[in-house]
Amino acid sequence: MSRSNFINPIRRRLWYVLFSLAITLSLCVSGCGIFDVENPGSIVEEDLNLETAIPAIVAGAGGDLSQAIGNTLGSVVTFSGIITDELQHVGSYPTWREVDDPAQPIDIQNITLNNLWQSCSRARWVADDGARRIKEILGADANKSPHLAQILVYSGFTHLVLADLFGDVPFDGGPLVSQNDVYQRAVDRFTEAITVGNAAGAGDWVNAAHAGRARAYHNMNKLNDAVADANMVPDGYRFDAIFSDNSDRERNYSFWANITRNESSVSAEIRELYAQTNDSRIRCVYAGIGGDGNREWWTQFKYTSFSAPIRLVGWQEMELIKAEAKHQAGDLTGAIGHINNVRAAALDDTTGAPLEARPASNDANEVKNWIIHERRVEFFFEGRRMADCRHFGLTSIIKNDPPFFPIPSYERDTNPNIP
Repeated sequence: MSRSNFINPIRRRLWYVLFSLAITLSLCVSGCGIFDVENPGSIVEEDLNLETAIPAIVAGAGGDLSQAIGNTLGSVVTFSGIITDELQHVGSYPTWREVDDPAQPIDIQNITLNNLWQSCSRARWVADDGARRIKEILGADANKSPHLAQILVYSGFTHLVLADLFGDVPFDGGPLVSQNDVYQRAVDRFTEAITVGNAAGAGDWVNAAHAGRARAYHNMNKLNDAVADANMVPDGYRFDAIFSDNSDRERNYSFWANITRNESSVSAEIRELYAQTNDSRIRCVYAGIGGDGNREWWTQFKYTSFSAPIRLVGWQEMELIKAEAKHQAGDLTGAIGHINNVRAAALDDTTGAPLEARPASNDANEVKNWIIHERRVEFFFEGRRMADCRHFGLTSIIKNDPPFFPIPSYERDTNPNIP
């Protein structure tokens, strides 16, 4: 076969392929719909505007809140623990090591910081948009919907977290909103949840809203308002972020980072405090050497599985709010009584008995230090330490100046209002 006879069939096939491609593209451009395929399993915007979608909307908001609190590498409880005196990075993640270093400011391009911001912002937006959608779907009936009360509670806690960790924050591409105003937004969500929950007979969500609002008022230094809400929370109450081992999205990765993988360790400060007090709330044990091959790795007992819940608020916090208010009013005996109510529910790991009660004291500074200590051990590894350090003037403990996480590059790169 001659060379020309060999090439011509190839040219003919190539011409056919190009011609077919040109016809296909022209049909596609002309809008005949040859590639218009609709996924029968997809969820489109209109599907969310149905009453039957409301439970899924609410569940999604709760899932996003839990994900922000404890599911990601940049979770609230782990990342804020590292920036304070609760946890130490002993592994290989450079983004965690950077946050654990008090000698340098946090880089706004830190990937884990950006992950923290995105998960918290997403949880806030999903909850707020879900509340808006439920109101549109149900109309006047939304004012007595337990689902609306529930998603408003989720929104309140997302605002709390943003204010606790970032201070002044932007919303939806807007300018910075002051930290106090972010807390006020949390108060507004909880207040609405109380109103709707009472109308709906949804006592569980009313309790969660009172407890969340008490926490918000405390961080706003409005102790009288905080006490009024704390008095509404029943004894023994606890409200958690929920996790499970069903899927990666649902797992509590605080357990993974500290126990499954030697990436984070209980800090030397907490280890020393445990050795001094034998307080079961900060129990920890030596587990070997960290992933960096150098530093000691100590594990905790608060989260011992992927399904371990993370407390968002509970009765102990209400007692400590009351203790602080009585301390400020000069009622040291009353303050010590609330402190001891909390201590009676914790155990001494040596004796197995409740912790020893604090004695009577006329020293206001001593009682204040007892309150600070009690909050430190009670809320260990729950994402609360940053806010408490600022509240009690202990900002030097936070490994960044100013004592907040900075608004990261992902937000700055897309929001013209944030330089």
